[in-house]
Amino acid sequence: TGETTATISHPLKQDGLFKVTGYSENGCSSSKEITVKVHPLPNVDLTEKTTGCRAEETEVVAKATGGERYEWWSAPFNSFISGNIADSVIATITEPTTIYVMGYDSNGCVKRDSVVVDTVQTIQMEFTVTPKVVEESNPIVTLEGITPKNAKWMWVPNTTDDDVIEEEKKTYTIKNAKNKNEVTYMVYAVDDKGCKYKGDSTVYIWKDFWAPNAFTPNGDLINDKFRFKGCEYMTEFTFTIYDRTGRIVFEGHSAEDAWDGTCKGEPCPWGVYGYVVNYVSDYINIHKEGVKKGEVTLIR
Repeated sequence: TGETTATISHPLKQDGLFKVTGYSENGCSSSKEITVKVHPLPNVDLTEKTTGCRAEETEVVAKATGGERYEWWSAPFNSFISGNIADSVIATITEPTTIYVMGYDSNGCVKRDSVVVDTVQTIQMEFTVTPKVVEESNPIVTLEGITPKNAKWMWVPNTTDDDVIEEEKKTYTIKNAKNKNEVTYMVYAVDDKGCKYKGDSTVYIWKDFWAPNAFTPNGDLINDKFRFKGCEYMTEFTFTIYDRTGRIVFEGHSAEDAWDGTCKGEPCPWGVYGYVVNYVSDYINIHKEGVKKGEVTLIR
């Protein structure tokens, strides 16, 4: 190179021959040649990169090739990546992450590669489960996914006898509603980018009251009184019982009141009697009130 120092630094891109001549103070000289071999860098390349979804744990796979051993790290720091020495890493990320790898060959030559694993911004999940309260006699709900658009939807009830539904919109009848107080649907959606969404919604089943259609006030302690049942959610409950002429034979002021088949202390005759119920209910913060009419047969 023309340099006259005892040590030089010179970049090589290929094999090179160096010759150096040294001179003593009395003018004597000696020369030596040396061939420097340049090893190619390992072809380190990251593959199998995955795009994740923001605010969601996403599994990312990164694989390096071309080296004999590797060193991995990341920014921001990820414990699944940094310090790994295998040829591939599997990591869970929740934010954009830069993955770095250093690949070494058998000669100690090293090459670095990196890749940015981005995350897709998810949107607000929207869905409806309506109505929120259904009658046990008509337990029909409509399940509808709104956003994300063009997603795959799945509705999973917390009851074993109801169906898992894999449709964006579905009108569905809750099975065996009379034996349930509520059904909670876990709602899952996967958008066209593979991002996953999850939510839940509960449908409450309003428990109507009911009454037997006959009773036998004969003193055998079996079905001796006429009373209403299933009234645990009633906050107000009054009822009036009439005979065929419209005469009032009994008035009840709560669901605990029962008619023993008498009027003013006298036994009422066999026959069909009508009743009118006025009720107010508060169930799961749902207010409901109304009037219900029916008939009961007194048998002697």
